[in-house]
Amino acid sequence: MNVSSMKDLFSDEEAALVLEALVGLRKVKLEAMAVLDGEGLQAGSRPFEERDFAVPAIDKLIARFDDSDSETGEDRP
Repeated sequence: MNVSSMKDLFSDEEAALVLEALVGLRKVKLEAMAVLDGEGLQAGSRPFEERDFAVPAIDKLIARFDDSDSETGEDRP
């Protein structure tokens, strides 16, 4: 499936809910990473990184919503 815009998949209301969930998920994952770092825990021999929590993948999805918004000029949360 080749979808150029998230607007092709979701209504405006659905897109807003999905984007809100993605932003919330990103926040929770970064907070968890900070807690682990604060406790001195590591991923093997290295500190945890955003990629360990799939943050870059979440950022890419959020960017796809931002691309959708740039066409309409709407602001998303």
